[in-house]
Amino acid sequence: MIGLSWNCRGLGGPRAENALKGVVSIEHPHFVFLLETKLKGKEYESIKRKLNFDHFVCVDYSGEGRHRSGGLAMFWKDDLDLNLVSSSLNHMDFTLTTDNGLIWLLTSIYGFPDKDRKKETWKLTERLGVYDEGENWRKDEKEIEVVFESYFKSLFNSDGDNGMQPVLDVVENYVTDEMNAILTEAYTREEIICALKHMHPTKAPGPDEGHKFWNVGQGLSEIEIQAIQKIRLPQSDQADFLQWKGTKNGMFSVHSAYHLELQRSKSTAGPSHGEPDVKLWKKIWEASVPLTVKSVMWRAMRNELPVHECGEESETVMHLIVFCPESHITWKLSPLRLDTDCWALFSVKDWCTEMMKKLTIDKGWEIFMMFWWKIWEVRNLWTFEKKKLDAPVMCERMLNFLGEYEAANARDSSAPYSANNDNLHSWKPSPPGMYMLNTDAALLMEGKIGLVMVIRDNHGDVMMAGGSRSSGTVTLVMM
Repeated sequence: MIGLSWNCRGLGGPRAENALKGVVSIEHPHFVFLLETKLKGKEYESIKRKLNFDHFVCVDYSGEGRHRSGGLAMFWKDDLDLNLVSSSLNHMDFTLTTDNGLIWLLTSIYGFPDKDRKKETWKLTERLGVYDEGENWRKDEKEIEVVFESYFKSLFNSDGDNGMQPVLDVVENYVTDEMNAILTEAYTREEIICALKHMHPTKAPGPDEGHKFWNVGQGLSEIEIQAIQKIRLPQSDQADFLQWKGTKNGMFSVHSAYHLELQRSKSTAGPSHGEPDVKLWKKIWEASVPLTVKSVMWRAMRNELPVHECGEESETVMHLIVFCPESHITWKLSPLRLDTDCWALFSVKDWCTEMMKKLTIDKGWEIFMMFWWKIWEVRNLWTFEKKKLDAPVMCERMLNFLGEYEAANARDSSAPYSANNDNLHSWKPSPPGMYMLNTDAALLMEGKIGLVMVIRDNHGDVMMAGGSRSSGTVTLVMM
């Protein structure tokens, strides 16, 4: 008779089911006892059909969700006379009647793997008991120990020579007296520890002495020692593996990495070095400029703008915005008329903090931020499209853009600089059915003149806009 007992550690997946079917097809057992199935009654029906058994009894698992554990099941065929006597979450007790009328006791136990709960397993076997050689029922722990010891002694010891001496006389002796003396010596402590260390993890679960032993007190702090001691030792021989904490399944993904970095940025965002930073952050985010400009400025303050090699000099944010030759010319041509040579020893944040204090002209801070953003945009245009924009042209476009942005915000009563500034002329819409033409001119470098115009309807929507550069004298007639 062949029996199979298997702790499957969950039988709900195809891998475990296929492995079980493979073993059953090879060994052809008369009965199969499964432990830790984590299944319930009706779920065993499909297992019975796949294994080609006729009968089964089961004990449902306990707990729910991730805390689900246990679950026992016994499967057998019609030619086996098997009857359930008792069962619990940790055992199944059967009587097995053979063809000649002998009754055997078949007890299947799901023991506790934890070292501190092994006594509970013994208490379970004590309650169940065993038969000794005289068919007397033994329930006491000491009596059960004697029964098992007697059984294995009789299994591995001979009752006599049984006529083996004539055979032994013709067998050549390969074990010398010296070898026999070594083999019959008492085991030393070192040999026992060495044997334990070579045992498979599933053969002796738990932190037994000499088996997977680690002295955590060497070179570690008390907090680290306590954290290590809280780690539950695995009961399987599964190797360690790297697990990504950003996902439930432990697998890395760019999506999860983005969200982790976003959470980290939120936790470290904003000012962290006193009152000057608070004023600078507020000044940036409260400025009357497009949100894109604020975002570029904020990233620059945090040193998060990507840069690359610029000519012969290693590019930094400060070099890109301030000291690059094209940037230097741009700042001089701007309405701020900045000479950037005197800021060589400043960091990006320090330079912006000083400019926040010094720019007292009307809309000075907004112009400063707009030029900062435009320099960044022109740099990207050259880096990715190899299109170069001269400093005068860049200044012209930037000022036009700022003017259009302020004109669009002028309709909002809450827009900055629209109500309490006597130097600004508010734009007034044309009568219904008519259009408003606005023009502007600027004297550029090399004696050229720049002209721009924009046409809006009575709702303020832009219908047409354009501009040009020309040489010589231009006479503009307004009608």
